[in-house]
Parts: sequence; C-alpha cells; structure tokens
Amino acid sequence: MKNVLKSDFLRVLFICVFLGIFGPQNAQEISIIPQPKEMKILSGNPFRINTETRIIINSGATGSDLSNAEELNSKIFNIVGYHLSVTEEPGKGLNNLIIIGEPGQNSILRNALIKNNVEFSDKTTGEQGYVISSNSDALLLAGSDPAGTFYALQSLYSILKSNKGNTIDIPNLLIRDYPSIKYRGLFNEDKWGPD
Repeated sequence: MKNVLKSDFLRVLFICVFLGIFGPQNAQEISIIPQPKEMKILSGNPFRINTETRIIINSGATGSDLSNAEELNSKIFNIVGYHLSVTEEPGKGLNNLIIIGEPGQNSILRNALIKNNVEFSDKTTGEQGYVISSNSDALLLAGSDPAGTFYALQSLYSILKSNKGNTIDIPNLLIRDYPSIKYRGLFNEDKWGPD
C-alpha cells in the first residue's frame, strides 16, 4: 500500500514539475496588489539589474529622494548581495539606469520618459499617481509627487525576483496607477450587539 501511494505521489510530482507548476513565474503572471489601473507587458528584452546598474536621483535631491534610493538599494542587496551606485548624474551613456523621482523636478527622468514615448501628466496620473516603464536600457519610476514615487517603488518591490546568478530581470513593461479615492484608510467597527 505504501509503495502505491509513493508511486502515485511521484507521478503527480513529476507531472507538476513537467508542466511548470513549480517553475519560474512567467512575465505575464506578474502580480501587484493592489492591481494597477494599467499594466502592459511589452515585447523586447528585459531590463537587467547587475553590478553596473546605477540609480539616478534628482540633482539637489530631497530627503525622500535619498530615502527612496537607499530603500531600493537595500531591497536589491537583499536579493542579489550587492549595492548599486546612487548618483545625481547619469554620466556617459544612458543605459543600465534606474531613474527615480518626479518628472517635474528631475529633468533626466522627464527626458527619459519623452525618449521612451511614455505619457506622463496630471491627466494620466493625478495626485499620488505613478508610472513604471522598463526596457532593456532603463527602468523609470516616475511619481506625480513624493507619495506617487513611494507607491511606484512599492509596486516594483513586488516584481523584483532574482535570476539564476546575481542579476534581476524586470520585464519590458508599462504600469500606470493612481488612487481611485483621495483618502485611504481603514474603518474597524469593534462594537457588536446593542448599546
């Protein structure tokens, strides 16, 4: 009886592995909670985070800009074991960059959005809105305000996964999100029964 159960278990396990149930997540199966208003997986090579990747923040960065870059760097370090360079200038070549901030204050980010034909305005994002755009050259995290930039990073964290080795691939994608309501919160009714 034990041999029958063991052989049935091994058959089921083999089928699951063969069908990819336990395999790596497909780019089409990206899960972000809460689900963004718009998410498109585009064709093309992914953005690969490696030891040469640089994080670009606004020149004259504020405390929140620096905090966002440090938090992202910490998340990446926890996955792959190295920190990225954080700078205000992209230097030579506009590739292998993660650009974070608000396009109204960060001209490098604004120009990168234009170069990649990513529409970003108050009409498309509104307060606390953001856009994440990635291609093989750059990962753009654009918030309409500091809260939007924060929410862009939170969404990015849910899709950061390590490859075999020490890199992270971000699919070529476009994510746009903004809150449906201005105020967020939780109401907890803890009174049950009559007064």
